[in-house]
Amino acid sequence: MRIKVLTASILLAVCICGCAVRQPETTADADAFRLYWFSQEQDNAAGAIRWSAAGQDFMPDVDAAIQRCFSEAFRQPESASFLNGLSYTQCSADNGFLTIEMGDEYTLLTDSERTLADACITLTMLQLDSVQSVRIVGSGTENTYGTDSFLLQDNSAGVPEVSVSLYFAYGGSRLTRETGYFICGDPQQLPELTMQALLKGPHDQKHYSTIPENTQLLDVSVEDGVCTVILSNDFAEVDESGQRAVLAVRSITSTLCALDGIDAVRIQMPDGMGLQHASIGEPLRSEPQWIR
Repeated sequence: MRIKVLTASILLAVCICGCAVRQPETTADADAFRLYWFSQEQDNAAGAIRWSAAGQDFMPDVDAAIQRCFSEAFRQPESASFLNGLSYTQCSADNGFLTIEMGDEYTLLTDSERTLADACITLTMLQLDSVQSVRIVGSGTENTYGTDSFLLQDNSAGVPEVSVSLYFAYGGSRLTRETGYFICGDPQQLPELTMQALLKGPHDQKHYSTIPENTQLLDVSVEDGVCTVILSNDFAEVDESGQRAVLAVRSITSTLCALDGIDAVRIQMPDGMGLQHASIGEPLRSEPQWIR
């Protein structure tokens, strides 16, 4: 689940324009207790509140819930850096009123960062039947939040969600699949979004990308079932070995050919140069034997 949290002070910080990627680990059971955390986008100007499930067998009380919030939710792989190391010194509950005193790290946050951290904590703790409001104390401030404190806007309510296959190298000379999720209202944007996700690399530590890290996506277009991808000249670094070049070309081809409406992929670089160890002169089609 990916949620925007909008308040007057952080509107610009969390608004997301166009389509947004949702990582697989957030596809948790909607009935499970949720641990909310904030993920920042690469440009550091936008992001979204996300959640992960604590597990169907997790029946939390206040102490267990807040410990999981600070020890797990704020340490998600893509959690914004300002959440890492965030701690609390004391937590007390009285007649539905939960008070959380924050640690020294809280004083280092900007106003917007504090608001986002408060939102994550509040959304997590208000799931408890015993908690009706949350007071967060720290950095010389004291704010109380309830169920109406944050306006939640879930893009998936009105915009279709699709999953895509991303193919990365695994072990030897074959590819393996990861699933990426997009909330996107314009299917024509999917090839570009899918390529950007492929360039970011895999989430599974057992998988690896053979595309050079500095490679930039310059353009992507689809015509008559052929997707033309123009990559920066950094892509030519794959020619350091035959296996890497072949896997990189197959990774791009298999990923894009998995999208509806794409039958073949043409890979180009601005200067028109080709590769020594892999053919990119003509459109390529994905082959089943490439995939493990």
